[in-house]
Amino acid sequence: MFWPANDENIIPFHMVSEVMGNFGRDVIIRKMTIEGQLTASTRTWSERCLTSGIVAREESALFVRDFMHICVLAKLLAAYPATLYSPTGNKMKVSEHFFYHGDGLDWVALQFPLDEQSELENLFRLAAKNRLTHAALADRFCFINPMFGTIEIKNNSETLCQDFGDSPRDRNKLITLVSEFKGWSLFWNDDELPTPLEWANRLFPSREFDWKWDEFFSHDTTKQSRLEQVLDEVLQVYPNGKTDSWELVDKRTGHSRRQIMRALEALGRLDWKDRSGRE
Repeated sequence: MFWPANDENIIPFHMVSEVMGNFGRDVIIRKMTIEGQLTASTRTWSERCLTSGIVAREESALFVRDFMHICVLAKLLAAYPATLYSPTGNKMKVSEHFFYHGDGLDWVALQFPLDEQSELENLFRLAAKNRLTHAALADRFCFINPMFGTIEIKNNSETLCQDFGDSPRDRNKLITLVSEFKGWSLFWNDDELPTPLEWANRLFPSREFDWKWDEFFSHDTTKQSRLEQVLDEVLQVYPNGKTDSWELVDKRTGHSRRQIMRALEALGRLDWKDRSGRE
């Protein structure tokens, strides 16, 4: 893996993967909290997963954290596709087809118990028999090397992407296309990624899960949220509203229009941009 030069606002695959691992753990903790099992200190991890309804079989519990990590990472790749950077400095936006997971984790709807979902039963049974590990599940991205965060054509890429298209010819076309980007690295711009609260509400919408994510993510009051920090920095430069063009605002604050608009919408300060007719 390599770092693109002169681009300070990009985030590499391995960092995003680590964040998704922590987020997956947050999901489990939230479920345990709601079911009143998080503080049950006399219980083992497996017992908490079982009594919280996260899994239906105790032997599935040890695989929960590994599964959630790769599952939410796969979903992020589908919803917010990465930008590919070449070793020579070129970059390209590509379709989500480059980031498919061979087990369809990018599209499966998460429901509990996890190991009773028809799409996931086999994965948990294999894990319980020590036939599926965290590393093996991560390696089932059709074209991603999860260790280096690069595009690669694997020996089983054609098998992993067997659900793509209507025929083997479609899969061969996809593999031929992806092979042109072999060795390119995955990165995201900072303003392309959702906040933890946005991501949680997208994966577990309130119409199906009354999990009150805003309360969960507001427990850390010692550190400003990213959106609050963006707004604070913008207001330091433009305390009286948007009095310059977006291009100049970007240069003076270091934050893109998209970042600023997200902060304004989330924090109820859309009036800031209406102080001037400048675009």
